[in-house]
Amino acid sequence: MEKYLSFRNLHERTETYIELLKRINVIVQPFYTGTLSVDEIVAAVDVLKRRVEPDFKKYLSSLISDGIISKNGDDDLVKRSEEFLNTNYDYFKDKAFLDDELNAFAALRLSVLEQLQEMRFKSYKSMLVEQLSQNAQQEVV
Repeated sequence: MEKYLSFRNLHERTETYIELLKRINVIVQPFYTGTLSVDEIVAAVDVLKRRVEPDFKKYLSSLISDGIISKNGDDDLVKRSEEFLNTNYDYFKDKAFLDDELNAFAALRLSVLEQLQEMRFKSYKSMLVEQLSQNAQQEVV
């Protein structure tokens, strides 16, 4: 039951993270189409900075504090996560996108998703192995 609860927790956290990514993507995807006016970009960046990025940073902090993103895993991901948490990106300044900031944010979002999915898979596999082991023991008895 413990392995199931662990898997369930990781599954729920991954799905919550995916919903957060969808919220972020709704805001940043139009940046790449080139159809927004400067005022629309400034408004979108404001929403990103004041509403969505704080949620992302809070979620990222919880993943670090809970050991999902840890030094035992990908050291680069830990470093990039901590740097992001301690940085205040502008994303858009002087009527131009700051591509390095947007790219760093995009890469971090994807790396965190990959980490969550990998951990969820390993947890699922561990749960199945335990179930098979229990079934095998029952058949022997």
